[in-house]
Amino acid sequence: DESHTAEVFEVFDIDGDEFPGSAEVQAQATEECQGDAFEEYVGVPYAQSEVYATFLVPTEETWNEADDRTVICLAVTQDGSPTEGSVEGANR
Repeated sequence: DESHTAEVFEVFDIDGDEFPGSAEVQAQATEECQGDAFEEYVGVPYAQSEVYATFLVPTEETWNEADDRTVICLAVTQDGSPTEGSVEGANR
């Protein structure tokens, strides 16, 4: 309910022991964060939404040194301005 610039809507782990490379990590994050998880949360497909999705991903360094496999999907406004309330089920 408070003013915020980003809203977590999905968290998932990338499988594997070896770092798959930055391009593969980005591809998996894009697919998940702009795919079904986004539509289920916001209520419309990503391509039709006025809400944007971005993500935080593991780097090779965090993968190897901190066993980081977690991708965090974030919903944000188009211009990065703060918003009040959730975009969950906003259908926009």
